[in-house]
Amino acid sequence: MTDNADKPLKIAIVGAGLAGTILAALFEQLPGVNIIVLERREEEAEEQASATFGNAQNALKRSINLALSYRGIKPLDELNLTEEVLKMAIRMPKRVIHDSNDNIKLQPYGKGDETLWSVGRADLNKFLVRCISKPNSKVEVRTGHTLLSATEDGHCRFKGPQGEYIEQFDFVIGADGAYSRVRETMLRMGRVSFNRLFIKHGYKEFTIPPVKDANGNDQFALSEPEGIHIWPKGDLMLIALPNPDKSFTATLFAPYTTVYNVVTKDNDQQVMDFFRRVFPEALQYLPHVLENFRENPVGPLMTLRVDPWKLGKYMLIGDAAHAVVPFYGQGMNAAFEDAHQFYTLLKPRMAAAKTLAERRAAFDEVAEKFSARRKKSVDVLSDLCLEHYHDMASNTASWWYLLQHRLQNLLLPASVKNLYRYIAFSDVPYDDALVASKRTDALFHGALVTSLVGLALGVVGTAFVWKQKLLK
Repeated sequence: MTDNADKPLKIAIVGAGLAGTILAALFEQLPGVNIIVLERREEEAEEQASATFGNAQNALKRSINLALSYRGIKPLDELNLTEEVLKMAIRMPKRVIHDSNDNIKLQPYGKGDETLWSVGRADLNKFLVRCISKPNSKVEVRTGHTLLSATEDGHCRFKGPQGEYIEQFDFVIGADGAYSRVRETMLRMGRVSFNRLFIKHGYKEFTIPPVKDANGNDQFALSEPEGIHIWPKGDLMLIALPNPDKSFTATLFAPYTTVYNVVTKDNDQQVMDFFRRVFPEALQYLPHVLENFRENPVGPLMTLRVDPWKLGKYMLIGDAAHAVVPFYGQGMNAAFEDAHQFYTLLKPRMAAAKTLAERRAAFDEVAEKFSARRKKSVDVLSDLCLEHYHDMASNTASWWYLLQHRLQNLLLPASVKNLYRYIAFSDVPYDDALVASKRTDALFHGALVTSLVGLALGVVGTAFVWKQKLLK
């Protein structure tokens, strides 16, 4: 490649899932770049019909619902896309906790207008693909192109609709998910550490269809549709997120050893016995439970780490670099934040670069610094996601947890965030958020002690006054 002022930086983004498309949309705004998105799927309908649920290379098959939060909305704001995206989303400002009698308790996630948004993965992914595929787009999108191999100098071998070919890029970004081919090529190239941990739980999705009202119109089957419904059962749980068509997508998180390896999908009696024993209060909302259990395979849950994220001309973002379990609802949000932070750091450097050599140097330096700092932050998120399962599956049903939650809202001002609010409703780096939340905990405990001491003094003072009156 010849260095000259007119030649743009040629960047390949492998993967047209959520991470790849949001990154491409942001990079389109950079000067002096040529963006090519390469996606292995060719026809969405064909891929959806043939892929194995949970292990699908196609992101559209891996999960139906996602929780969009502040970190994910920021890049949409940058692209002026938030309003359009939220039109296909439903507000979820609270948890809706179901007890064994199907009574519900509401737990607000935040304060004021802080809310999560339920959005369909397929709808959001297709929307972003359309955004980068418009006739006037500077992004080239190639479908049906599979990465086969790559060399250190940026030569990549792909298999496309017309056969195999080799093309050279200045940089290659792997946004191709937890089973990343870009990451596999990096592992073969040099000293890259990789760890994948499958947890003991898997997930299976179910549908809670809408019900008809007196006028024959579809309505949500569950009350309080603007919320994440949770049936906590200790080591397993069922959750449900609302959809715009008035249905809910329910997800059963359960251990392989005690559920998925024991309850046979083709044995209707075993399936019904399991739900009657563990989720009798939810069974009324699941008319297609047998069909769903039989037809929706179990999806594995994993957390993975890569070190470093960048090696020469190759780097990773999103699940390719840091897949996390879904219990904090941060998988998509973290991937979006990856893209936005990288773009924000890169933008002024690319604007100042005047030649291809300067663009290469600027991109290489920013990518190195970004990936090192971001990895430190997301490693903390990975641990928090694993820990948060206990909160959802057990603590949400605990009176002591509920009491602490209410006291925090009562005693602390809105400007003081707990850990969940730092994660979901701020852009404070995850590792800094953990540190800040510990200060919040200390402040809360101090306020609680002060309140209890004040209450005790009030009681003693009142008793003393009454004693004096009675002695007169």
